[in-house]
Amino acid sequence: MHRTSTGTTLIELLTALAVVGVLSALLVPSVLASAARVRVAEVRAQLTASVFAAQREATLRGTVVMLCPGHSRCAGHAAWHDGWELVVDDDGNRSAGADDPVIGRQPALPRGIGLVTTAGRARLLFHPNAGNAGSNATFTLCERSDRVPAQSLVLANDGRLRARPALPGA
Repeated sequence: MHRTSTGTTLIELLTALAVVGVLSALLVPSVLASAARVRVAEVRAQLTASVFAAQREATLRGTVVMLCPGHSRCAGHAAWHDGWELVVDDDGNRSAGADDPVIGRQPALPRGIGLVTTAGRARLLFHPNAGNAGSNATFTLCERSDRVPAQSLVLANDGRLRARPALPGA
C-alpha cells in the first residue's frame, strides 16, 4: 500500500516565510513613507483652512482676527506643534485678552510632525481686507523621521499662502 503526503514540508514552509520576509522588507518603508506624506498633507490642509478662516472672519466681522500657536491665547512662541487657535481682537489692542473670543482651535499635530514659523512671527494678524500685518511669515513643515522632505509655506502680506521646498537645514 502506497501513502501520499498531503501536508507541506519544512522546506516549503521556510521558503514561503523567506518570500514573505523579503516582500515585507521591501514594502514597509514605502508604506511608512506614504503614511508620513498623508500626515504632512493633512497638517498643510489644516493650516491652509485656518488661514482662510481667519481671513474670512476678519472680513465678515470687520476687525482683526489673530492666528496664534498653542492654546494659551497668543502667548508668544513660534512652535505650532501643540496646535493653534483663532482669536477675534474685539478690543483692538492686538493681543488676546480674556474677553476676546476664541472662534477656532486646531488640536496638537500628529506625533512626528513639526511646524514652526519664522522668528518674530508668533502670531498672525488678519485685517478686514484679508491681508496680514507685518512681513511675510514662513512656516516650516517637516516630518521628523525624514521620510518626507521638509517644505516651507509662505504667507504673503496680501494673504496668499504658497508652498516651496524648505531650505537645507530647515
